[in-house]
Parts: sequence; C-alpha cells; structure tokens
Amino acid sequence: MIEAFTLPSARFLQLTRSRLAACTRTKCIAVRYLSTKLQDTRQRRVSLFEEEKQRQSSQKIEKIKVELVQPVPLGETEKPLILLMNKHKSTPYDCAKHVSKMLLDSAALARVTPSSGDDCKHVDMHEPLTEDCDLKLLGFHDGDSSIAHTVNKAFWRSCSFVLGAVLETAFKDSNRVALHSWPGADYASGSFVYDVKIDGLDNWTPSNTELDILSRHAVMRVLGTRALFEPLEVSQEIAANMFADNQFKSKQLDSIAEKSGKIRVYRLGDHVDITGGPLISHSQQIGHFSIVKVTRLEEGGGLYRFQGVALPAQQRVSSYTWDVLKKAAKRPNRMVTPGQPRLVHQHEPEQSKMELNR
Repeated sequence: MIEAFTLPSARFLQLTRSRLAACTRTKCIAVRYLSTKLQDTRQRRVSLFEEEKQRQSSQKIEKIKVELVQPVPLGETEKPLILLMNKHKSTPYDCAKHVSKMLLDSAALARVTPSSGDDCKHVDMHEPLTEDCDLKLLGFHDGDSSIAHTVNKAFWRSCSFVLGAVLETAFKDSNRVALHSWPGADYASGSFVYDVKIDGLDNWTPSNTELDILSRHAVMRVLGTRALFEPLEVSQEIAANMFADNQFKSKQLDSIAEKSGKIRVYRLGDHVDITGGPLISHSQQIGHFSIVKVTRLEEGGGLYRFQGVALPAQQRVSSYTWDVLKKAAKRPNRMVTPGQPRLVHQHEPEQSKMELNR
C-alpha cells in the first residue's frame, strides 16, 4: 500500500508507514492508493515497451562470438573469455553472468568493439549484441580517465532518469505532474536536474522537510529495488502512443527522431522515459541520493527545476563530506534544456519557514 502524507506546508508525497517515523515527525492526514489514472498511464507505457521488445527479439536465433576481457590483477596479462551468445538477444549483462556476481553487480557500461573493425562504442549493459565483438565491462573505478568520464556521465544521466520516476509518482492527484525534460549530463555542475510541470503549484517553495521526504521517497520506491535500466529503440509512432498523455514529450518527438527516425526509451521498473543514454546497469548502483533544490522556471507558472546529487553505491563518504556535496549541489544549475528558449526566468525560492527535523 502506498500512502500520501500532507505536511503543514506541503501537498504531497507517498511513503510506506514503516518508514514514516524515520523520515519526519509531521502528522499523517491523508492515506490513499496511487491514483488509478496514473497507474493506467504508467502500465500502458510499460506494456507498449514490452510488446515492442518482444517483437524485436523474436528473430531467428543466431550465434555470435564474444571475446570478453576479464578483470585481472594489476600487472597481469588480460585473457579474454570466449563466449557464444545469441545475436540480438544476449547483452553485456548476460555475458557478465559467465564471470562472477561481483562483476555482474559492479559493471555499469560496456565497451563493444566489432571483430570486423576497430571502432569501439560505449553501450548499455542491457543493449543486445548484434555481431561478433570484443567486449569490456566498465565500472566506476576504472583507471582510464576517458572511461571514468563516460561512466560518470552515464551515472549522472541515470540519476536524472530516477528523479523523473520519483517526481511523477510523488504528488497528489490534484497536483498532476508532467515530466518535461532535462539538460545533458554534466557532473561538473554539481547537480543533476529534471524540469517538470506541476498543476496547482504556481508559486511553491518547498521546505527542507519536504525535500528530505522526496529524497527518502526515491530511496524507498526506486533505489531500494534492483531495477534494471533497460534500453529500447522504437518508432516515432510507438513513442507517440507511449507519451500521448504528456504534451511536452509529444512535442519533442519530431526533433529527436529527425536523424534516425527512431526514439530511444528506457524502462526502470514501472517507469518509462525518453533519453539518448547510455544509462548505468541497475538502480542499486546508486548509493547516496538527495533532492536538494527546487527553482521556479517561469513567472506565475508551474514549471520547476528539481536539482539533486548522488554518489555510486561503491563510493563511501563520511557524513561531513556528503553534507558538503549537498550544499554545493544547491547552487543554481543554469544548464539550458534543448528546445526551450522560452525558459528565461530563474527565480530563487525564499528560505522555507519549516526547518528539517534533526
């Protein structure tokens, strides 16, 4: 059962009863299930995703040879593991299952080099392999700076994706959320973002307590499960059907499909959204996660930019260091979302009157 709690200065947020005491001392005044309409919308997207995924994978099974470079201790020579996998079905994630659970859990991206050429590309762990190739699985602690940069961008991008999943399900029915978009991943900015439209919240300034509850909602609803970031390329027609209820996503499809005629979507549990990717392998690769700032993007409207900060689960930090990172992430993120020149106002919200319960 999913519950909604309205704070003295809030309108929202679904949390499980068992975790409420650890989150906030505010009084519960409303309990409800997730709205049927929202459930239906999200389930329809998932169903369309699965139907198209099954259609694309229903081809005749052919075998491909994958030479998987296994991790070895420093100074030792790499010895590839030769695997026979299924063309258009098997993924780097499937290949990792032949090595170890540790590698399966830690690999975030894959580097694929076709056997017929030297051009390598970085792909999702759940991207089906299409030809004979050399495969290297990439983690968060790779010593190669270019690989580390690529993995970090994928991590930041994945956190924006999670933020969208959280926001779409966090508010009451009277405050319907329409996911807009987010700028390209830039971890140097100190924060990841998602821009959303919230009905009925034209001049909302969230308190620290509300931001804290949103962050805990993310941990309990999304990050507490081992959900996979599953990619899929679909036609513009299928994407239009998936996002028919979202005016912003619908308008963005033409420009996204302009080059290839395809739209890249991802599924994370019961959430489906659009992004070019790549994303990391699964939700439990995200450790610390906090939503730290909300900024109104247009005068007298309900369009807001949510900012957050996160760390990979493998990266351990002290509470002091984490607080420093959260403080830095509160700096206004000025990155421009493509195709939105009209978003010219960046109003700094006033300090909330309700302080975080400590």
